[in-house]
Amino acid sequence: MGRARFVYDDGNLRRNLRALPGKIDRAIALTVDRNAAWGQGYMRLNAPWSDDTSAARNGLFAFAESMGGHHEITLTHSVHYGIWLEIANSGKYQIILPSVRATGQHLMADLRYLMERL
Repeated sequence: MGRARFVYDDGNLRRNLRALPGKIDRAIALTVDRNAAWGQGYMRLNAPWSDDTSAARNGLFAFAESMGGHHEITLTHSVHYGIWLEIANSGKYQIILPSVRATGQHLMADLRYLMERL
């Protein structure tokens, strides 16, 4: 009967495990960046008001920030009257909060997909 020999070197496994947190953080940062762009597009497409000058719609922005394991998406108006679009008329023309919900759901789906692939 033949003999089988198995040599195991865990050095490569240890190196990969040490690098894993950084790789995960970079993957999450890219996912957050992509979802910030998605959120900005969502706001501009779904803003419920009619544009006279298109300043309010073009002034909707989403910014992604990733620092030290902390990842954040900020959705904002850049026009001075943006706050009134959000709160006037019982929120009839708001876009920030609905976009936070939609972007959050989209982000979580992407993160779920990412984590399933690890």
